[in-house]
Amino acid sequence: MLYNFTGVNGDGSNPQAALISDNAGNLYGTTFSGGGTGCGGSGCGTVFKLSKSGTVTVLYSFKGGSDGADPFSALIRDASGNLYGDTYVGGDDTCPAGGCGIVYKIDSAGNETILHSFTGVPMGEALISLPWFVICKATYTVQRRWVETSPVSP
Repeated sequence: MLYNFTGVNGDGSNPQAALISDNAGNLYGTTFSGGGTGCGGSGCGTVFKLSKSGTVTVLYSFKGGSDGADPFSALIRDASGNLYGDTYVGGDDTCPAGGCGIVYKIDSAGNETILHSFTGVPMGEALISLPWFVICKATYTVQRRWVETSPVSP
């Protein structure tokens, strides 16, 4: 075991998605909850880096609301070290579960950029996961629940 998430001290809890790695052997992932006191006190989830020595660094803690909550899928890392992912809720609040989900980017300094905020049917409500995420110049394509596929622009 490299690391045991405790849910205290902001480290997050309930990692659900696969991990990705960089060339140095660090692992990157998300926790579905933890990382703060939002989302009813259980925390809204984190994006983290796990070093080969087992040290976790939280790169971003979701606050809920417009910045998203409950990241549920594996991250994707680009050549510049930016991380991309989605959240199950948050963003636009037209969906009944506290938002329809977002697609986000976390840069190497830990800053979040919201690339897209889902608004419900027919756009796609509440992301279930990010099974594939194509980054090709400025085009982001996401497969969503209830919608086959459609292009999404940030």
